[in-house]
Amino acid sequence: MKLTILLFAFLYATFLLHSQIKKGDNVISLNGMYTKNTTQDGVMGNSMTVNNRHLNLGASFTSYVTNHLLLGFGLDYISQKDLRTSELVLNDGHDVNSQIMRYETLNLKSTAPLPFLLVGYNMDVTNKLNFNANLKINYGKVSTTIDDQTIYQQSLIVNTTLSSFIPMPTMTSGSKETNDFAAASIIPEMTYFFTNQIGLSVALGGIQYSITDWKTSKSDFWINLSPNTWLIGLKYKL
Repeated sequence: MKLTILLFAFLYATFLLHSQIKKGDNVISLNGMYTKNTTQDGVMGNSMTVNNRHLNLGASFTSYVTNHLLLGFGLDYISQKDLRTSELVLNDGHDVNSQIMRYETLNLKSTAPLPFLLVGYNMDVTNKLNFNANLKINYGKVSTTIDDQTIYQQSLIVNTTLSSFIPMPTMTSGSKETNDFAAASIIPEMTYFFTNQIGLSVALGGIQYSITDWKTSKSDFWINLSPNTWLIGLKYKL
């Protein structure tokens, strides 16, 4: 019995102390996430629908200068698309036998290649499972394209029923702008190495402070560990 307990204790200690990552190792990482959602708000005569799509891809090279300290650099690519549509019923104020509908579509597209520097602390949980706490500094430019279209449509009402439509002018506008973007993020990350060289990683959201508009000093701060912010990736140890 004592021999069995000692054997299990030895195996458990070996399992914990064997390091998957060590000083001098270099690792290439690829990760990403994609989300898509639709939200609706308002009432029948005044409603809005928002379709949002968000893509985040990243690649990095890290070097372990000690068994625990890592330094690296990389590139993130972020793409976000918002399609917002609204419908509003208006009364023309003159004829109770007609109504005016306003349809508006706003299309926003933002893209940003964001280079970054990385410093992190690595801790072995088991011989195959690692935990990292990474500090990442991003800087780049965000390009945003805005297209807006507004359509007015007048309808005649006969016996409480819409009988015909009268064409009205359509208004369109568009713009494009580029803004500097900088962010500092603290990101917890788990990595499981299922071979000696290849691992599966999950970046579990984190804490971020960002400057989104330098001209107006507009900034943003968030703490988010929700699964819809997680980045799934692969790591390859050279």
